[in-house]
Amino acid sequence: MQNNPRMGEFAGIVPAKIRLLSIATGCLTAIGGSIILGLFFSIPPIILVLGAVAQPYIRVVGKWLIGLGATLLSLEVMALVAVIPEGVWLLRLYHDRNFLATLSFSIASVLLVAWCDVALIIEARRPSRSP
Repeated sequence: MQNNPRMGEFAGIVPAKIRLLSIATGCLTAIGGSIILGLFFSIPPIILVLGAVAQPYIRVVGKWLIGLGATLLSLEVMALVAVIPEGVWLLRLYHDRNFLATLSFSIASVLLVAWCDVALIIEARRPSRSP
C-alpha cells in the first residue's frame, strides 16, 4: 500500500494552510491580547508565529515551537473565555466603541485559537507521509 503525498506536501512539513492559520491566529491574538491584557500576553503568539514560519526550514524545531506556542496560547485564551459572557452582558448596558472593539478581539481570538488547535490536532493525528 503506497501513501502518495499530495502536490506540494513533503514529509515532516506542516501543510501551508495550517501554517498560515497559525500565523493569522498568532498575529491577531498578539495584537488583541496586548491591547487588552498587556505586552506580555503576546509572547505565546509570537512563539506560535515563529514556529509556523521556521517549520519548513527547521522541521523538528518548528514543530516544537508550534506545539509550545499553541499550548501556551490556549492556556492564555482560557482567561478570555471566562470574561466574554460578562462582556456581552455589559455591552447591553454601555455602548462604547472601545469596549466593542475589545470584546470583538476577545471573541475572534478565542474562535481562531480553537480553530487552530483543532487543525493542529487533526494534522498531528494524521499518519506521516513518506518522502
